[in-house]
This record gives sequence, C-alpha cells and structure tokens, in this order.
Amino acid sequence: MDATLNKLGFRGLDGHEIKRMIQTHSLKEPKRMRPFEPGLSHILSSADGVYHVVVHTSVVLRTLKWRKKGSGWVIINQIVDGKPVRVYISHPIYRTKFFVQRLCALAEAARARVRNIPSCPRCGKPMTIEEGKNKSYTFICRGENHRTRPEFGDWDADVPAKALCIVKLMRRKRASYRRNLKKTGRTEVLGRAREKREPWTSNPE
Repeated sequence: MDATLNKLGFRGLDGHEIKRMIQTHSLKEPKRMRPFEPGLSHILSSADGVYHVVVHTSVVLRTLKWRKKGSGWVIINQIVDGKPVRVYISHPIYRTKFFVQRLCALAEAARARVRNIPSCPRCGKPMTIEEGKNKSYTFICRGENHRTRPEFGDWDADVPAKALCIVKLMRRKRASYRRNLKKTGRTEVLGRAREKREPWTSNPE
C-alpha cells in the first residue's frame, strides 16, 4: 500500500503533521483508540496547491504495524486563506479482505479529481467540490451569472478506469445496503459486527 501511494505521488506525513491536521478539523478519536497514536498517513497536493488529498491508513506510525481494529479514509481539503477546509471525505474503509485495494482506488480517484478540476463552461472559472445526498459529491459552479441554475461537472470524468471500476462497485454495495435497510424499516447499521464501530466525531470541546 505504501509503495502504491508513493507511486501515485503521495508523501508520508509525520506524527506532528497528523496531530495538527486532526486538531484543525476538531476531530475526536473513538474511545477504543485512546490514548491516540498517529497512524501512517499520506498527502498529495494539486498542481496549483489549492487542494490537498490526505489518505489515513490503519497502520500505527510508530510501529508500522496494523492496528487490531481501525478504518481508512480519503479526504480532500481545499486551502482557503491559508487554512485547510474539508470538502470531501470518503465513507470509512473497513479492514476487510480488499481494504488495501479499496483505499488505494479511492486515493487514486481523489488524486485524479484534484488534478483535473473542470472549468465552468459558462464563466470559465474552476468549479468547486460540493457534497450532495447520501455523501455523494460533485463539481459545481455557482457563479454570479448562474442565478437560474448552477453548472455541474462530471465527478468521475478523469478517474482511471481500474480505480473507477472499484469505486463503482463500492457504490453499488452501499446502494444495495441502503435498500435493505429501507425494506426492513431501519435507519441504523445491521449486524453485530458493526455494533462496536465508532467513527471519528467532531470534538465538542
């Protein structure tokens, strides 16, 4: 996994950078991960430096060994006034059989997106990233000249075929899972294996 991310142009973050990034986003680690030890993470910048892609793995930085439990994430930050603002975060990638392939596919897809931000066909300005329903994302332009309707861009236009195939498979599985939840009238996750999963949350302090 480390070699794959390095090949894509990512560089490793040190422990201080990781902790600072967590503090910037006011995240609070799950109870089972306390005391917190930084995990191996990687970062990549867009050509203009406006966007950063961060990949959080489930490997402890100090020992370079897998955590007993944990998830991976891919995050896109937009640099606004010198500070990172999160504009995209993937669904957590759980430590299943295909964890590495899925995490690397999401990282490659995010890399392609920040390095190929489309321009608005109406005003010519670079589009921005915006979140929609069910944690879906799109490129969008809400320029002053778009009072009637914003312009949208294809979110998957420049994603490499192999990575896109894995990403679409993950989407189909999530869509199927949501349909099953709807059939049973539930809004929460199913299965005892998921009961103890604790996500990172905003720190109220």
